[in-house]
Amino acid sequence: MDFDVHYALTVGQPAYNLLINFGKSELKVITRGGENLYVGMATPAQMFSMLTPNSSFSSNLYIDLDHYRLTQIEKVREGGDLRARLDIFFIAELQQQPPVKYPRDGLL
Repeated sequence: MDFDVHYALTVGQPAYNLLINFGKSELKVITRGGENLYVGMATPAQMFSMLTPNSSFSSNLYIDLDHYRLTQIEKVREGGDLRARLDIFFIAELQQQPPVKYPRDGLL
């Protein structure tokens, strides 16, 4: 599975790099009744990425599907279109350059 991420700034927003750390991601198929059935963990090709302002990157997610899981997906699909849901979890952190330092008064 391919996915794209775009980091866009709004007017007046400071221009910091953005570090994205990917966590676990889950692939689910959706039944005709609307139920989400867990299929498995999706592993990103890149576990983290550094984005500069107004930039994009593309990556892949990989999932191991054995014969049993494929058979179960086919049962849900019932010969029709397959609806799936991919939950991607990540932490995005602004990388301030240089780091913000706060003045301190007093003794340590």
